[in-house]
Amino acid sequence: MVTRDIEWGAYPPSVIHGMVGFVLRQATCLVKHRASCRGCVFASMCAYGTWFSKLVLNVSEETRRYSNPPAAFRIYMDRWNESQLPLGAEFRVQLWMYGRAAEAARFLTGMLLEALERPLGAKAGRSFRGSVRAVSVRDILGRRLCERLEDGDFALGDVHVARVDLSALSEALLGNHGGMRDIRLLFLSPLRLHVGGELARAVTAKSLLVSVARRLKMLTLFHGDAVWEPPWEIIACGSENCNVENLLRRRSTCRWSARQRQRHRMPAITGEVIIHDLPQALGELLRVGALTGIGKGTSFGHGAYLFEYIESLREVGKRQ
Repeated sequence: MVTRDIEWGAYPPSVIHGMVGFVLRQATCLVKHRASCRGCVFASMCAYGTWFSKLVLNVSEETRRYSNPPAAFRIYMDRWNESQLPLGAEFRVQLWMYGRAAEAARFLTGMLLEALERPLGAKAGRSFRGSVRAVSVRDILGRRLCERLEDGDFALGDVHVARVDLSALSEALLGNHGGMRDIRLLFLSPLRLHVGGELARAVTAKSLLVSVARRLKMLTLFHGDAVWEPPWEIIACGSENCNVENLLRRRSTCRWSARQRQRHRMPAITGEVIIHDLPQALGELLRVGALTGIGKGTSFGHGAYLFEYIESLREVGKRQ
């Protein structure tokens, strides 16, 4: 809940993301004067170096191929499209953690709560920044995680960890069971999907599926115990004959880089996509993608979407 008016000054989830990084570094970094974690001998033992800086700790022949590994967590905020929030307004922030980051779920949740207790947003000509107060903290199952103590601190309980069986997903994709389905994806935040090196203004079934599969592979490669290798040929062939309704519009956001001391414009698209005649096994891949987000900027909330199967005209005809 907002306890003092907030003028965000940039894309709100990126502001919260930056504050989490600031708080995390203050709490854990032993050599705060360094501009980067690269070359730091403490990086592999430091929570900031491990979870926030995207430093590649499990260096291997395959990880060396990627210059920009995915973050082990992402932050989503439901009122991302509002540049101001008045006193008394409420908003919801979600923290998603993946792979080994889930082992530090209580700690990272605590860092998010600490970040939300700090002044937020830009001064925008005022002598103060905005502020909020955390009212409720719940896990993915909706269970209450903590209570606020008399001194204002939180007592955190255990955080529920959900697991996705990617080997079962692979078997479903290889078996291609379930027939054809129609699917609706409603994007809850801006989507920044690059196809052929350029930002996509519309999407295809293949571009969405490839983006989800690539993200799952990267998360397991950098933050998991075993790498998931997507069946690329099945994804390409299965999405070939799908019809896609793009109900999308262009929407730009802007984030502030404290390190570079400048704003970065982030062109994107929002809206919804309806995919007709997609094999159900590939639909399950998109369902998993709703847990991770897709495209660029997922760590501060881009690419979040809701997934649902919808009734096709063919199914309506059969029922009648």
